[in-house]
Amino acid sequence: MRVKVCPMRHQGRNLHHQEQMQLPPYVGELRVAPERDAELGRPVLRAHLRDASQGSKVDLLPELTDVNLLFAGDGLSHDVRE
Repeated sequence: MRVKVCPMRHQGRNLHHQEQMQLPPYVGELRVAPERDAELGRPVLRAHLRDASQGSKVDLLPELTDVNLLFAGDGLSHDVRE
């Protein structure tokens, strides 16, 4: 699914609203799927944001582990940062 991701944290630190507004969003293909994690010794739900413009499998952002997907849908008409 093609999505726009607006960063809310940087290196584990919450960004202030003004900082969030200054950063450009990342646009790419979102992939959320269960994967086996050898280090944890259990399956985890992982999210990847991949660069779709080059047709490659390059992650635009670091992967997220044990994600909880709260909403996904088409036609979101507003920027969630507003």
